[in-house]
Amino acid sequence: MIRRITINNYKSIDKLKLEIGRVNVLIGENGSGKSNILEAIAFGAAASKNKLDNEFLANRGIRVTDPQFMRSAFNKKSLKKEIKLEFECTDGKEVSFNLVNDNKPYSRWKEIIHISRIRENNVKEKSAIETRLLEKLLKDLLKAKETKNDKEAIQEMLARIRENYAGSEACKNFENYLIFSPENSCIRNFQKEGQIEPLGRNGEGLFKLIKSFYIESEKSKFNELNNLLNLFNWFKNFDLPPDLFGEENNISVFDKFIYQNSNTIDQRSTSEGFLLLLFYFSLLISEKTPNFFAIENIETALNPKLCTKVTQTIVELAMKYNKQVLLTTHNPAILDGLNLDDPDQRLFVVYRNAEGNTTLKNYKKPNPIEGEKLAKISESFLRGYLGGLPNNFSL
Repeated sequence: MIRRITINNYKSIDKLKLEIGRVNVLIGENGSGKSNILEAIAFGAAASKNKLDNEFLANRGIRVTDPQFMRSAFNKKSLKKEIKLEFECTDGKEVSFNLVNDNKPYSRWKEIIHISRIRENNVKEKSAIETRLLEKLLKDLLKAKETKNDKEAIQEMLARIRENYAGSEACKNFENYLIFSPENSCIRNFQKEGQIEPLGRNGEGLFKLIKSFYIESEKSKFNELNNLLNLFNWFKNFDLPPDLFGEENNISVFDKFIYQNSNTIDQRSTSEGFLLLLFYFSLLISEKTPNFFAIENIETALNPKLCTKVTQTIVELAMKYNKQVLLTTHNPAILDGLNLDDPDQRLFVVYRNAEGNTTLKNYKKPNPIEGEKLAKISESFLRGYLGGLPNNFSL
């Protein structure tokens, strides 16, 4: 898993370091920078694949704007400075990216490698430079060198980089990272297929993924999905069309309160909350979806009590299927599903400091005073004890 993330000069973020667990919830005011944190990680994931064109960035969940405003705009110098991103894994391996753009029309983001860092770092030790672009740079240098000693030195460094990069859990876990923000039209109609498989960031490809559960896993994951959806008291089960390879892209949802001979509806008629949980649970239990991802506004269309249970279920599934998740929310009920005694579950309060820079604090569960019962996290949030609420007006 990713353990530590460092972000420099990205949008509202000047300098930020966060240490994350398996399930991480971000709360804060509108415009505090929660989405910018998620985007910075996606920017690093795109760089790891050397896919820094705007189309790829947008598909990963990044709100692409003019290059100068992808940087922190708090002073004029920042508009030209590079964006620096570092990721450290629980196994101690690191990857880092220095991203630049000349701010000209249609210019593409590029990664730069500082030669001084190659000289200063022992690549076999913990290093923040073991990337594919570094390997390419060294290959180019190898072609340009004429002396035998120079070539041997570069070939030795290449071998060490390949050995380290191939074993880097950080690279494997986060290179497919994206920010999911399912849209009602995508998850309701089942028609649209996305460029990213198996699931696009807005929910594209959901029907195909559910169908794969039925076909490939001997229905075990399909049955698990049915069981997970029993969070809805009206729900009996859902099923797929008889002809799995036909043109019908609908599921049959059985409502136990409807007359027996006509108690099915399809996804076009069911509730948005049901479809969102169908999407989230499919995302979590699939072996084909990313191991590391984010979901924005996880509380959308969900009842407050259901929000708490959904958080608990996400934690359970993340542990079971080795997923690492970042969630943003504005609903206090989401927080009550966290067990902050577990270091794998973390709550971050995101806010803007006096200079306007995005910063955060990792909220720790307070020690109870003897004889007193701790308030729920949701209550502490609403009372203002956690922060993350507007303070420029009163109610």
